[in-house]
Amino acid sequence: MPGVFDLRIATPSSVYTRTRGRKQLSRLGRGGPYPSRRARDIFVSETRPRMQSENLENAATDNARTMSRKWGSDIVSSGFTSLPNHLLSINQFVRKERRLTPTELLTLFQILSAWWHAEQLPFPSKTTIARRLGLSPRQVQRALNGLEEKGYLTRVARFYPNRGRASNSYDLSKMVALVRVLAEQNPDAFKRRRSLPAASQTEIKPQSATP
Repeated sequence: MPGVFDLRIATPSSVYTRTRGRKQLSRLGRGGPYPSRRARDIFVSETRPRMQSENLENAATDNARTMSRKWGSDIVSSGFTSLPNHLLSINQFVRKERRLTPTELLTLFQILSAWWHAEQLPFPSKTTIARRLGLSPRQVQRALNGLEEKGYLTRVARFYPNRGRASNSYDLSKMVALVRVLAEQNPDAFKRRRSLPAASQTEIKPQSATP
């Protein structure tokens, strides 16, 4: 029928048919007009985690493709770090006493670049961070002190088995909680503008550059 949207979702005991202006639930094999609530609950509980996982994987794949188009696949294959906009621009949202200095912000970004798995704390050494930022280990130490005092991270001591002290790991749960609050309080801070017409869009071509 023209103008009718028809969607069927198969469940263990039912087929759910939704059309514009009417809804119909039909039972399969059990003789009743409606699926049991338990069957619906089981279906939702079994499929929702899988759908969420698939959505995350698809988003990660799309992100990698977008990065490849921007920077080139050879650069992206070496690794990249995705950061939320509310963190990149955090100083415009927090009180003055919690604002980060440029060195503190760059140090935090280096720690985040080593946070590969959500369930594992990152543990880049001060020497590694200093080398990557062109700073001294002492400057990195001061930045870490500031980040901890302002509530962005907590240093956690690590030790080698029978070998003494290892580099600290960094608990970032406070920072994550703060960014979530800022995102909830400022949901439209980075709202995208409507895309330009295709005819007026220009492709940015990479150019050779000397560091």
